Amino acid sequence: MNLTGRLLRAVAAVAALALVAMFVTSYWGHYREATGPSRETTATAGSSESTGGDEPGEAGNGEADSQTVLVLTDGLNFRKSPEKNGKLIRGLKKGDELAYLETDGDWFKVRASDGTEGYVTSSDKYTELQ
Repeated sequence: MNLTGRLLRAVAAVAALALVAMFVTSYWGHYREATGPSRETTATAGSSESTGGDEPGEAGNGEADSQTVLVLTDGLNFRKSPEKNGKLIRGLKKGDELAYLETDGDWFKVRASDGTEGYVTSSDKYTELQ
């Protein structure tokens, strides 16, 4: 009986560890998807290319210009296209506010204060539409 009890405790401990590892791996994957590798975040920080910032209300209504997207984490990727592997414009900082233009799937199309337009994840872990 003693051996069986120890074996059951060991199996329970391994199962608990496996669950924790799965949770951490999943969370880390979502975090890396939104922020990308840190070496990328400064790769093109000087870029200020705009993709048509002269047209306010691109989202189809005047209300969109008054909404903002708040960045909730340092190093959030600001991308040229609404794709996980889209070309990086630059990394953003926690607290940055971006003008909301529209939603494209799991991405917000936004405009930075310098006029640069691009995309950030719409995940509520990393951004907040205000």
